[in-house]
Amino acid sequence: MYSPSRRKAFTLVELLVVIAIIGILIGMLLPAVQQVREAARRTTCMNNARQIALAVLNYESAYQKFPEGWDGWNASSAFPKQYTPFNYRGSTPYKGNYWGWGAFILPFMEQNNLYDNCDFNTVFGEDMLLPNGEQTTGSVIPAYTCPSDNPKIDGKNTCYTSNSLDLPNGLSNYVANIGYSMWNSRRMQPNHKNKWGPFGMNTRVDFGTLTDGSSNTIMIGERSSDSETGPRPKNPLMVGAIWAGNYRWQNNPDLSTPMAGRWSNMGRAGGLNFIVNGNYRARSIASSGHTTGATVALCDGSAQFLSDNVSNSTLNYLCAYQDGKIVNEY
Repeated sequence: MYSPSRRKAFTLVELLVVIAIIGILIGMLLPAVQQVREAARRTTCMNNARQIALAVLNYESAYQKFPEGWDGWNASSAFPKQYTPFNYRGSTPYKGNYWGWGAFILPFMEQNNLYDNCDFNTVFGEDMLLPNGEQTTGSVIPAYTCPSDNPKIDGKNTCYTSNSLDLPNGLSNYVANIGYSMWNSRRMQPNHKNKWGPFGMNTRVDFGTLTDGSSNTIMIGERSSDSETGPRPKNPLMVGAIWAGNYRWQNNPDLSTPMAGRWSNMGRAGGLNFIVNGNYRARSIASSGHTTGATVALCDGSAQFLSDNVSNSTLNYLCAYQDGKIVNEY
């Protein structure tokens, strides 16, 4: 009588071989999947930069100037504010509300309701609440955040204010270009004008001012929430940026007080450490959660991905809008 043979089962060795092969395939595919995901995040980041740049250009079209980097006024003046020109002021102190460009362009970012709730006659972040009880400047705006970033608090950063409170403010991964001179020089000394960027305190820059050309000048750059490294790292909480404005450098009794970024919504080049994804990540115009570079937008509205290999001098030239240095390739 015919008897069909009994079907053989997998042996333990065969099963282990199959599992090992599957593991190898997964190991080979995982980096590719991660690269695809990072490419998608990088695309989103560049789209964010283009959207912000377009908002700045629409602002310029409406007001015939780029928004000032942040808002300040003479300490001796009361409301209405009496602006002091952006020039050397010696030891005369400044006061101001320190709202910044990221707040001024809100109507052009489809954030009209949030803009209407911002009281620009007060210091940003103080005693302003939305109808739902949330702090106005604590709002998280998706277009201001890079999906590759890793903020310390979910979508928020802290920022020092005049009443000594560390208030949660909405994160921004994009900062405006202040140039590549030293901070005090950028704020006070006109003889460093060839190192200035388009944004600063009470700046009034238009396309006619950009003598190097709008396609050769950085408008905004990406800011990582990672801590600084290097010889003199800042407080690890002073990372990232906020969209609302600039921190109060004047009348700040403790400069080590946690705040978002060295200059909140401003970034710079200059100095050997100020390179793309360099040591001074909390102050730089270009640092990111991306693995090979960072996103910037130029004053013509285009977005570029700057490689980590971009030289310090090239970054300097791209940050200055009237230094006569034209960069053709980078």
